[in-house]
This record gives sequence, structure tokens and C-alpha cells, in this order.
Amino acid sequence: MWFGEVRLSGALLSGADLKGAILPEADLSDTLLDGANLAGASLEQANLAGAQLCFLSCANLDGTFFSGADLRGAVLHGADLRTARFCDEREEYAPEVSVGCASLREADLSGAKLTGVNLRNVDLSYAVLNNADLTGADLTGAKLTGTELEGSKIAGAKGLPDRRSSGHLQAGGVGAVRKGPPGTNLGIGSGLLSLTHGAR
Repeated sequence: MWFGEVRLSGALLSGADLKGAILPEADLSDTLLDGANLAGASLEQANLAGAQLCFLSCANLDGTFFSGADLRGAVLHGADLRTARFCDEREEYAPEVSVGCASLREADLSGAKLTGVNLRNVDLSYAVLNNADLTGADLTGAKLTGTELEGSKIAGAKGLPDRRSSGHLQAGGVGAVRKGPPGTNLGIGSGLLSLTHGAR
């Protein structure tokens, strides 16, 4: 289904069937999409700023394509994003046709399933990823300033800052490190990331 330049800012689309919909550059800002079926939908360069994809229930995001989409401040807590795509996979081979990666700046992804997801070059600045599962995810080049990762699973995740001899890895800023169980990514404050030796 091709919908062209859709403008549905602030619309109530809970439970809507948008499976396979092609919505390039759609304005879905502040839209309520919880429980919607977005499986295989293309939201390339769409505006989803402030959209709620998880409210009473989460939208189906199986294979949803978010390349170049603006998801700033979107609510995705607890969402299953393992098959969602946030970057244009053509970029590696043909950068001239790439529309770039999605922005998840200030998005709420707490408890989200992001196992093995490609988050290369995605803007995750000030996003909340507390208790998220980032096992095996690729965060190479991702912007992580102020990102909250307390309690997140990051075993095998790529692209995090190098470990330091102190047993923690840090990236910019100054903030208090919160304590947590071994093998988890810990709290972040003012852009500080910390990682225990146990999280490999």
C-alpha cells in the first residue's frame, strides 16, 4: 500500500492495520500507534517525533523500515525491535543513494528487545534504554551522549567505547555511576557510560 505524503500528526491509530504500508516522509508526529500492525511497513524519512508506539500494547514492528525517520521522543518501551531496520542497508555499498539512519534522540526504549539490531550511526543521544536487551547489537558510530543504559544487557554489543583499566568504559561527560549487578551496563549521567568487566 502506497500512501504518499501522509499527514496524520496527532491521529489516533491504535490497532490500525498498516502491514506493508509504504509511508515515505509521512507526518506521524505525536500519533498514537499502540497495537498497530506496522509489520514490514516502510517509514522511510517519516516524522514519528513524540509518537507512542507502545501504550496499552506495543505496535507490531516486525521488519518495519525506519531509515531516516525522526523518532525523537517516541515511546517504544518494551517494544520488540529485533527485526526493525533503522539504517539504509544500501549505505555501505552505495552511499550516494542512502537516506541515512533514524534518529532515536530522547526516545523511550526502556525494556526494548534490540538483540542483534543494527544501530550503526543512529542518534541515541539522551535516549532511555534502561533494562533493554542490546545483546549482539551493533552501535558502531552511534551517538550515545547522555544515553541511559542502566541494567541493559550488552553482551557481544559492538561499537561501545573502549574499556579502561579501571574495569569501566566511559564516553564523555561527567556523571555519577550507578551500581548494578555484574554483567549489566550501568547508569549514565550527563553523558557518562559505564560497563562492568562482566558484560562481555
